[in-house]
Amino acid sequence: MTVLPRTAQDVVIAPPSRPGFLNLTSYGAVDGAGTHVPLGPLMMSSRAHFAIQRRAIVGDPVNVLTGGHVWAGMIYGHFGHFIAETLPRLLSVRASLDADPNLRILGFGAPGVARTDLSGMAWFLGKAGIDPQRIDVITQPTRISQLIVPPSPFAGRYSYRPGVTALIDHYGLSAAHTSGERIFLSRGRLASASSRVVNIAQIEQIFASAGYTILHPEQLAVPEQVARITAASVLAGENGSALHWSLYSRSIEKVQALGWSLALQRGICAARGQQYQVLRDRWIGALKQRRQHVDPDQVRRHLR
Repeated sequence: MTVLPRTAQDVVIAPPSRPGFLNLTSYGAVDGAGTHVPLGPLMMSSRAHFAIQRRAIVGDPVNVLTGGHVWAGMIYGHFGHFIAETLPRLLSVRASLDADPNLRILGFGAPGVARTDLSGMAWFLGKAGIDPQRIDVITQPTRISQLIVPPSPFAGRYSYRPGVTALIDHYGLSAAHTSGERIFLSRGRLASASSRVVNIAQIEQIFASAGYTILHPEQLAVPEQVARITAASVLAGENGSALHWSLYSRSIEKVQALGWSLALQRGICAARGQQYQVLRDRWIGALKQRRQHVDPDQVRRHLR
């Protein structure tokens, strides 16, 4: 059964604020009659961990936006959060935008971030047919004349609904061919502090000896990254944004992550039917720094 978008009038919508105790934050929307407007789950994968949708709005709106808007969730300018959360949302609003060329796109900015910069996402937005000038990002309670809420691409905080990957493939955001290449995405040529695996040089050498291509994605333009990474059969690397590329692959069968088990990556792999394998050993230093030592022998066993 097809789920149609909901339309609400005279909506007051409140975005998440900076997280407080236990990283809890909340968001929500009500219409002119005071009725709760469901917005769907937020991953909140940046700066906040637990976003709760409330049914009542406390306080008056700070801003007013006239005309019709279609709801697009969190609008992130950060690469990993953009491809995991923002872009699937933007793809899900395309049908509403096509039906009404006067609609604008509405989303929340990341809590604590004054301005959302999407300049680095131009290639993705172009493929999705989204004009960034059509996006309104709010960071304070706002009154909206009309809000259209399409079906969410997310079934839960870290799970995708069926059909999301079909949208990604439809808009040409994944390679249509399979190279069979096994790729290790290296952070080795980024700033030295960016690697969370203290023995990363040793681990990369083990992957290289096993026949993996050591790839430095930042040295490739985005179209080249898509063509190369999403056509692979196995994707490996430190857990984080780079491995989210697997959401955009029809051919990746396995994702091998160094570090901790990441709920978001598990959800991505589940959406594509990929095996998610985590290789880890022990934490180094403060837990919040997420630095680890990875056991070389464990890696060798998994690569046999």
